[in-house]
Amino acid sequence: MRKGNLKGKLRKIFVGITATGTAIALLPLFAAFEAHVINVTAQIENALAVSADTIDFGTVFPQEHLERPLNVRLSQSFLDEGRVDDVNYFIRQKPKCGITTSGGEVLVAGSTVSGEVFVGTAPASTTPDHTFFQGEGYYVDCGLTPVLAEGQAFGMLPLLCPYISKESVDQNDGDTPSFHQPWTIASSTIVWTDTLGRLAKSEADISDDWIIDLAVPCFGGNCAQDWADFVRRINPDANADDFVADIADEHKVFGCDLWVEVTEVSETPGEETETGVLTVTKLVINNDAGTTATTSFTYTIDSGSAIPFEADGSNSQTLSDGAHVVAEPAVSGYTTTFGGACDAGGNVTVVANATTTCSITNNDNELENGTLTITKVVTNDSEGGPDLTAADFSFAVDGGASTPFEADGTNVISVAPGIYDVLEDAELGYVTTYSNSLNASANCDDLVVPAAGNVTCTITNNDDITTGTITVTKILTNDDGGNNIVTDFALTLNGNPVTSGTPNSGLAPGAYDVSETGPSGYSAVFSGDCDADGDITIAAGESKTCTITNNDIAPNITLIKSVVNDGPGTPGTATPASFTMRINGTHVPSGTSIVVSANFANVINEDALAGYTFTGITGSPECPAVLGGTATLDEGEAITCTIANDDIGTI
Repeated sequence: MRKGNLKGKLRKIFVGITATGTAIALLPLFAAFEAHVINVTAQIENALAVSADTIDFGTVFPQEHLERPLNVRLSQSFLDEGRVDDVNYFIRQKPKCGITTSGGEVLVAGSTVSGEVFVGTAPASTTPDHTFFQGEGYYVDCGLTPVLAEGQAFGMLPLLCPYISKESVDQNDGDTPSFHQPWTIASSTIVWTDTLGRLAKSEADISDDWIIDLAVPCFGGNCAQDWADFVRRINPDANADDFVADIADEHKVFGCDLWVEVTEVSETPGEETETGVLTVTKLVINNDAGTTATTSFTYTIDSGSAIPFEADGSNSQTLSDGAHVVAEPAVSGYTTTFGGACDAGGNVTVVANATTTCSITNNDNELENGTLTITKVVTNDSEGGPDLTAADFSFAVDGGASTPFEADGTNVISVAPGIYDVLEDAELGYVTTYSNSLNASANCDDLVVPAAGNVTCTITNNDDITTGTITVTKILTNDDGGNNIVTDFALTLNGNPVTSGTPNSGLAPGAYDVSETGPSGYSAVFSGDCDADGDITIAAGESKTCTITNNDIAPNITLIKSVVNDGPGTPGTATPASFTMRINGTHVPSGTSIVVSANFANVINEDALAGYTFTGITGSPECPAVLGGTATLDEGEAITCTIANDDIGTI
């Protein structure tokens, strides 16, 4: 069986049909519907050959009705085989899933898969993770959720299938007009709207010509007045309101997968044999941690070859009427029950010219617990060591509560089948190593415990009192405009460079000095296990921490007022207190300093005073040259700026 791809893109634009004609403007607000039927091919059981050049409808408009040919023929190998004569097949439309970008407007090449349709509500979660689309009374399983790049989305594309028709040129094949539902639900079963076809060598009917056409829909709120007439002309039984495209899907890529599937291959006509259809259905119940999918089960008929189940759990085959036996190979962990027309042993009678259904239900068995064994090995071979025993150590499973080891160093825990992590609480003066019975990893992470199985985690502790560990940590506070970062400070331990937060192990017992160099303008305070000068002492087996906290020091600016009262004529009488000088809008009296933010453009200005003119600003290099200028200071910096004024005088 092969599947073809039908996809299109809805756009609210007016453009020409580049391949076959010119665009005709109908009404404003029409949305163009761009669709493609791509590579509809198949080679099925060496019986059919289905081929078509890529069908590209280009850019089309609402209420257009476009046709493209599709040929289905008997393969050459089938024609050459004398014992077979005719083939019955159907054409089915299925939902398409894919990866899109730009809000669904661009389809990522090579990303599409067929969606499988099931009755009911989609599972809340699956393992591994699947992507679902929930419809009314059904859901579509798009399969495994792929890893997506930024801006990508995965799911079912807006459905193109209802607007695609299959019309046979031959009289002995079926037709399905546009504006139809590709599937419905009856008695809790998916009923497909399939289009049937038949080819027969004995009747010189070896090729079927189909017309695949697209009846272009309109968007909600933008339909022409004759939309209903357009729908009825194509499908008199259709309700036009049911086929108006959702305005939310405007511009998005639409999709539909076209499947051509053989249902029966019969032998060359001879003695007539009555036949019927046997449908074998599969129901898998995974309510006890089972994970086996429907497609992993197979069945046989009359001890023949194993037949895998379809994803929808329904397989049909044509058989001679009479007694047959359906059997299923046993699957570990599942109980099998036959039903429907099959008795408990799978015996079934196929009725001529009718469909007989045999059901097989597989229910996963409740799994037996496994055991997780945690073993403790303590080695005390260092003189002066702690000499702890197994009972002095404890462990946790999956980050749970700490559990002390038994006196003999072996704890056996009954656990449900699953994946577990084991971690030991650290004990001072011991080096800890891990091993497990599953693999060569030096840890006890991701231990898979099977039903009725056992996995062992061994934790070995060897006393080691010859060295200690010091961790130097830098904390940097920039709350006064400072802009330095931790790595701007060089940390040392006895003069050797160290990295903030990284343990320095293998240190001989004794006294150590922690120090730092870095940008000026920061205060430094030692804490943790260091004294105020950064001195720290460790003993064998100890692990200590020294923390250096640096806080940026706020800079300050002092303003000085210089007043010259020298005329001409009658000199002025103003004093420095007569002037209002400002920093960032705040009044600063002469000779006063205020705290400002570092790395910030601080504005220095003053209010004008009648009878006086500004003559300049002098002082530190950071002082501006003019009023309204700015001074930017580093952390902890202090500057003084003098603002000079001269009286204008009166004559």
